[in-house]
Amino acid sequence: MSKPIIIALAKGKVCVESLTFLKALDIYPTIDLDSRKLLIDTNNPNFKLIVVRSSDVPVYVRHGVVDFGIVGKDVLLEQVRYGYYEIVDLKFAACKLMLATLENKTQWQQQHYLTVATKFDQTTDRWFAKQGKQVEIIHLNGAIELAATSGLSYAIVDLVSTGKTLKANGLVGLETIAEISSRLIVNEQAYKYRTTAMKEFIAQCQQQETFAQKI
Repeated sequence: MSKPIIIALAKGKVCVESLTFLKALDIYPTIDLDSRKLLIDTNNPNFKLIVVRSSDVPVYVRHGVVDFGIVGKDVLLEQVRYGYYEIVDLKFAACKLMLATLENKTQWQQQHYLTVATKFDQTTDRWFAKQGKQVEIIHLNGAIELAATSGLSYAIVDLVSTGKTLKANGLVGLETIAEISSRLIVNEQAYKYRTTAMKEFIAQCQQQETFAQKI
């Protein structure tokens, strides 16, 4: 029997939606994910799962510990881009990475120097460089909106789904920096020498619009 294909899933909401997506492909775990077992068996002997922090998914894929990963585009934008291929936009867990400020600060385009709070340092820096603006990036890991409302920063860059959190804190989204959704990534070497099972899995995932509608 050939070696099982291992898929890394990102913890949290993306994991829940990833499992729904995989179930539509008739792949699902046979044990509770809250168990202490790290390598999770599925109903299909060709596939096993691991669940790790979202930022670790590309690392496991890049080093060949797993064959595939399912992770948000926001994570990939912040990671070094080698050792894996991004092959399918799976469409689910969609949101936007947006620039936002207080509603009375909509003339940001006139600002030559900005302080911006975010946990997406690399993506934010690249985007502002393309705009020709100098920025001081203040790295935060949570409660990003508070940075603008407290005066810590002029603006924020954060993930926005419905916009309700921005509105509740008196913020308005000004620019979309990137469209975010879950992506299927694959180890470069595994992709070059992919097995029949891998080819079939990729082909199924490439029909993602049909499956994404079920999520």
